[in-house]
Amino acid sequence: MGHVSDASSIEKIIDEVFKEEEKAVAEAKQNPDTINYLVGKVMRKTKGKADPATTLDILRKKLAA
Repeated sequence: MGHVSDASSIEKIIDEVFKEEEKAVAEAKQNPDTINYLVGKVMRKTKGKADPATTLDILRKKLAA
């Protein structure tokens, strides 16, 4: 398995991270600079295979929702 760039796969992982890291999610909504922490969590869960640009894009959309 190579890079994970499928948005729906990444979104499922992001949903898991959001559940586990509620405090960090709340912080990222207040301070967008902390979003990299969440990107790091997603990367850890996918063992570095998630596409960082796609991950960041989905995270931003979910935080704005």
